[in-house]
Amino acid sequence: MCFTQRNILRRGPWFHSVYKAPNLQNRLPLRSLPKKLIVHDPRNVLAVHPLRSYKELHEVDWTNTKDVTHVYNMTLSADGRERIEEQSRRDKEQKVLEREKKRKGLIIQDIDQFEGPFDGSVVPPMTGNLHSPVEPPIFVVHDPPPELKVVEVAHLYIDPGQVKGRGNHSMVLCVELEVPRSLLVPDILCYECVMKDVKKTIIERDGEDGSRKDIKWKMKSGVRREAEGRQPVIWRNAMFPVDEHEVEWYISQPPAPRWSYRRPVRPIRTNVGWQNLERGPYCGHVTKRLHVEKGSEWSNKPPPPAPHPPIARVSLAAKPSKMWDPQLEHEARNYQSFPEYFYEHWSGYNVVGPQDDPVPVGALVPQFYGFYTPEGMVDNEVWDRSSYLSLIMLLLVENCVWQMKKDKMSVDEKYHYSPVFRYLFFNDLLTSLFFCFLLRSECASPFH
Repeated sequence: MCFTQRNILRRGPWFHSVYKAPNLQNRLPLRSLPKKLIVHDPRNVLAVHPLRSYKELHEVDWTNTKDVTHVYNMTLSADGRERIEEQSRRDKEQKVLEREKKRKGLIIQDIDQFEGPFDGSVVPPMTGNLHSPVEPPIFVVHDPPPELKVVEVAHLYIDPGQVKGRGNHSMVLCVELEVPRSLLVPDILCYECVMKDVKKTIIERDGEDGSRKDIKWKMKSGVRREAEGRQPVIWRNAMFPVDEHEVEWYISQPPAPRWSYRRPVRPIRTNVGWQNLERGPYCGHVTKRLHVEKGSEWSNKPPPPAPHPPIARVSLAAKPSKMWDPQLEHEARNYQSFPEYFYEHWSGYNVVGPQDDPVPVGALVPQFYGFYTPEGMVDNEVWDRSSYLSLIMLLLVENCVWQMKKDKMSVDEKYHYSPVFRYLFFNDLLTSLFFCFLLRSECASPFH
């Protein structure tokens, strides 16, 4: 595997370059979050002292500054450990339901010959009309997608010049997290490679002319039907019409036709596996789709460059606590106990009484990406005896906040966020007394 120079990540984060690391907004299960963080902190932001002031902190020149690293470990609460077990159980059940859905109505011959769990899909027949008998189509059997790997070690880059806000018990920094790309992007199963392998298997079994094809695969024992979908919608546009001739009618475009198949299928196992740069290079089809220039076909030429590194950089918001303040630990415990729907993103509007106007629907809290404590922490303290500084705890969340003051909030902004306060209050998640937070979420609410 080789990379072009422009694809190799440079030392330090991308804070001050043309390229900006994208914000991570996906919901990641707790079990897949990095177990250990190597925190790159040239200005020693995480090493605090009771008399230390942060006003002198400024942006870091990563090319000329000596790097300072700290080791942090992820800390889970009792609710977090239960959440991991619950997520694992729910994921297994979901995978079983998806497999059953794909095989619904299918009669898979000789299914016992396939060991272990497997996935598959029906190849649409190229001939035959809808609602008419057809020969059993091919059911491609392949391995299920690989399980999401647990990230043992990741790198976090802190730049004190990227302060997004300050609160009573912590401040918020824009940081960059470097993780394996497979944590964020699923593996690829190349359809072209699968069909090429299936065709090869069919020729080996049936012969070039199909003379050795079993009689049961020639019988028209299946039925191909068109699946029912959403019907076109007709509506009328009669905004201030002068007469009846100015009324316009519109018909929405119907969805693309879909088809379904019932009864017997012919299973064929493919040896093509899921592709990931961590296990080897992509095939030519995937490489072409990723718009990577091809290398020379001559064997004495170097191979074509890989389309991307096996690692990725994303932007997060980090909240380091103040010295001897347990508030951040309580906050992390809350993130691990919130229901899953608190983190879900939706589109549309809600009408939350007693207000009559609609407000946008979004996540109630930012995505949670782990609570980390310094390695060797005892009684909430880790001392660097050489400098008499104490390493503080760190909370990682979605980067969707910015500095804000109550007296500068518009009426619409207050109106938008008041239903969120009301919802959390009536669900016993807020007490009757609370501060007006200085940090607001772009996607949903001001809560951290």
